[in-house]
Amino acid sequence: MRHIFDRFGKQLLKDSLSEIGEAKTELEVVPDAKRVDVWFCPREGCEKERQALGLLGEMTRGPCVIEAYHKAVGQRAFDSCLLKHLAVGDQRRRAKLTPATMWIVSAGFPVQLLGSLPWRHGGRLGSGTYEYLGLRGIGLVASSRLPRTRYTLLLRLLGAGKTLRSALEDLKELPKDAPERRFLEQAMTQSRFAMNAVGAEALTQEELIMWKGQKEYEAYEKARQETIRQAVEQGLQQGLAQGLQQGVAQGLQQGVAQTLERLMSRRLGRPLESREQGLLRERIALQQSDAIADMLVSASVEELEAWLRGLAQ
Repeated sequence: MRHIFDRFGKQLLKDSLSEIGEAKTELEVVPDAKRVDVWFCPREGCEKERQALGLLGEMTRGPCVIEAYHKAVGQRAFDSCLLKHLAVGDQRRRAKLTPATMWIVSAGFPVQLLGSLPWRHGGRLGSGTYEYLGLRGIGLVASSRLPRTRYTLLLRLLGAGKTLRSALEDLKELPKDAPERRFLEQAMTQSRFAMNAVGAEALTQEELIMWKGQKEYEAYEKARQETIRQAVEQGLQQGLAQGLQQGVAQGLQQGVAQTLERLMSRRLGRPLESREQGLLRERIALQQSDAIADMLVSASVEELEAWLRGLAQ
């Protein structure tokens, strides 16, 4: 079972919060090996850096634990957070340290949890945040309910679906030296190690965005869409001449082959040899055009050359 988004979320929080204090991930808090996603203790004199973190900086003015979930938090997950909060509170009380806050970040909106337990919505941190009234020091952030502003951007990057996609769109509008860009790239770099082990074909669209990086993903999608468009156009043209059913099928395949050949030649900086064209068309006939289109965008020139040589062996 993969936990790619969990790793991404923890890394993004750690990289962001390291600007204003000490942040640790997977910290053991009780003897039976219960671990918290992120433990944070702030430093003094970092007000400028804190303001740059927006809502995340405001939430972490004191020591805190952050548990991030890519889905809606349910009762069982909340109970686990509650036990961790009590354990951390006991440890800090024994050490005569300031109590720590427990923050739960939920990508999905936890309708059942909010409806079955006592919570106060909003407060000083605004829309999309909730304070648990059953025990002091527990707060919840619903990423999908946060206002779409730069102030909430880092926490919306922990969201899912439309929330994540809109956050990435907002990120593109920021200056190139924006700290949010740096934090995201650092987190994606770490997450790609796990994603590489899975492979692009097994990733969801959101995971693919992180795996390739936003710019690479856009280039990848653009190349794929252009391939499809040209293939359909050429396939339909040939279909009229060859007979509708047979012509569309053969024309689509030929159009895909011609488009991929042009893209391959452009990436390599040289025309393909006849033997290479034949080998490439064989792979397309085996329904591997999607994998080839992916490779044309993500692989280096050296990797493409090696792949072509491997086909001939």
